[in-house]
Amino acid sequence: MPLLIDDNLIEFDNLDLIDKLAVAHKELRGVAEFLQLWWSDMDSIDVKTSGSTGKPKVIALPKEAMIKSALKTAEYFQYKAGDTVLNSLPIEFIAGKMMIVRAIVSKLNLIVVSPTSVPLDGLGDYELAFVPMTPYQLQKTISQNSKELGQVRKILLGGGPVADSLINNISLLAPEIYHGYGMTETITHIAVRNLSKGAIAFSLLPGIEVVIGGQGELVIEADHLPEHIVTTDIGELYGDNGFLWLGRLDNVINTGGVKVHPEAIEKVLKPLLPCDCIIIGQEDRVLGQRVVCVLEAHKLPQDLFNLFDKHLDKFQRPKAVFLLPSFIRTSTQKIQRKPTFKAALDNL
Repeated sequence: MPLLIDDNLIEFDNLDLIDKLAVAHKELRGVAEFLQLWWSDMDSIDVKTSGSTGKPKVIALPKEAMIKSALKTAEYFQYKAGDTVLNSLPIEFIAGKMMIVRAIVSKLNLIVVSPTSVPLDGLGDYELAFVPMTPYQLQKTISQNSKELGQVRKILLGGGPVADSLINNISLLAPEIYHGYGMTETITHIAVRNLSKGAIAFSLLPGIEVVIGGQGELVIEADHLPEHIVTTDIGELYGDNGFLWLGRLDNVINTGGVKVHPEAIEKVLKPLLPCDCIIIGQEDRVLGQRVVCVLEAHKLPQDLFNLFDKHLDKFQRPKAVFLLPSFIRTSTQKIQRKPTFKAALDNL
């Protein structure tokens, strides 16, 4: 009896009851709609991508592949039938949908709450075997609800890079915390790194292989997928069974013939700045593109350009800085780079 609603356990295939409850529970509407599709005769599920790197699109994922992915996660994280897990991620995207599939496949008790920055709020009475979160959710939980982290066995972070400032706090936390690499097309994570043990590289799950393409991009072969996936992520192979993530191919800035990775610059700057930032390439008649910085702030921090000079090489240093009071983000708090930069230009 895996679905937990108001302390009542409800079978996943009791669609009539779930549908009635969904009228009163807004967060369950997406669950009810997904389950109706899951128990239908359709062989695949249409899933919308997040749109963090471009226009959202809809792709069809075979149910069989989703089940195989769920089994891989269960094997890796070692939760078992009867364990309680939590989902506070949007059901409309793959991460939320896969929590339902994992609960069905592994006979888990699933708590569903509305997406919130502090997903453990009010759940201190439950022992949670597995909780997916965004880095933003974990950071907010540490600052506002750190006590309830003691009730969680394992946390899987996804949806974007994990800041060094957050990683530095992880060794002090009770749960074992992992960072997953994956996307809608791979049916969530195909590799993880154990942040609690200080891992810097992603280790591949069983049945997964990664090679490096001609432009440095990661190419994924997975036994649960019908075909290989050519990503727009740049990486390097690491050890016998892993890789380092370096950034996104479509974010690379070609400035005067030198390729610069924005993510590498952001990794240096974010711990040094009092606000969030993104690095982006702006068209330039001389350089082709110039490196610019957008700050989520109302005014420039003191000695900003001295900080650039001290910590960045000459090709990485931003040639201009733009301000925007609030970055444009997806529902899972991923920064939308191009819309944010456009909004910063409009804010001049």
